[in-house]
Amino acid sequence: MKAPVQQSNFKPVPSGAHTAILFQLIDLGTQEGEYNGEVKHQRKVRLGFEIHSDDAVTDDGKPMVIGRTFTLSMYDTAKLRQFIEGWRGTAFDDDAASAFDFKAMLGKACILNVTHNKASNGKTYANIDSAIRLMKGMAEPVPVNAPVYFYMGDDETGHSIDEAIYTALPDWMRESIDKSPEYRRAIGLPDPEPKSTQKSAETADKPFDDEIPF
Repeated sequence: MKAPVQQSNFKPVPSGAHTAILFQLIDLGTQEGEYNGEVKHQRKVRLGFEIHSDDAVTDDGKPMVIGRTFTLSMYDTAKLRQFIEGWRGTAFDDDAASAFDFKAMLGKACILNVTHNKASNGKTYANIDSAIRLMKGMAEPVPVNAPVYFYMGDDETGHSIDEAIYTALPDWMRESIDKSPEYRRAIGLPDPEPKSTQKSAETADKPFDDEIPF
């Protein structure tokens, strides 16, 4: 017996270094996951970039886009903090890290390092590995996509959503957001029932001068 190979027109962003602009900053809310048999609840954020490289253009001539989801944490070992520090080109101290406003990154340019991995289904997927700031003398790319900022607030400031932005998000993003307690509180629903009675944890994802872009 032989199985047909599913063909796909999906074209990943080429691997390597690309000039890019952060155009999406999306709060996915608190998501439930499992790590080493323990259920964890962690706030997630999605960073979406448009790529400005000659070899990363869609069939209709627009920049290809790529994103990465992080745990929303600025602990010193958190991947999000490490990613932003690499982009800035300088480390935070803990006070600056806790006070950092992520919206400051929106619309900023960087150089993304994109890597490829091949999944068991045979498809090649592109992943954001790291970012650095533009080299001196490099021209800032002109953004094509309008910036998208979606944040659902917190228990101190209250929860709300921008319905127009929410509706325009891709289906998979809305499906993730819909499961979060932040979204449910924003629309007046009770928090979702946990899938497990195991102890949850909101943990980090562990095992400026003028030239700083933000």
